[in-house]
Amino acid sequence: MAPEKAEMVWDAIALHSTVGIPPRKSAEAALVRIGAGTDLFGFGVELLEMSDIQRVFAEFPRYGFARKFPELLADFGRRKARQHAFRFVAEVAREHVQGFPGPTYKALFAHWASVVEPGS
Repeated sequence: MAPEKAEMVWDAIALHSTVGIPPRKSAEAALVRIGAGTDLFGFGVELLEMSDIQRVFAEFPRYGFARKFPELLADFGRRKARQHAFRFVAEVAREHVQGFPGPTYKALFAHWASVVEPGS
């Protein structure tokens, strides 16, 4: 694969969970973002024919994906909370993991304020 094509693929995968950046990066990145949003959350599904959706699911069954995927993400977040800080995985983990150890914006701002504005 040509280096520029490999970079385009990397960008599309790396940006698939962000909003706003993919359409500005490339059409390919935008399509991957749209596809991921539809696959995970059903964004735009009302634009598709039910017969097409059923045909895709017949060929590629979901096997409880909507239930299992959040559990998988929560486990990623639990095991590597700092790595996933402020990303989608952390949001899922914060809802599913008792005492999730990931940092919050509130804690970061409080730390900064204690350094530059002691006693405030």
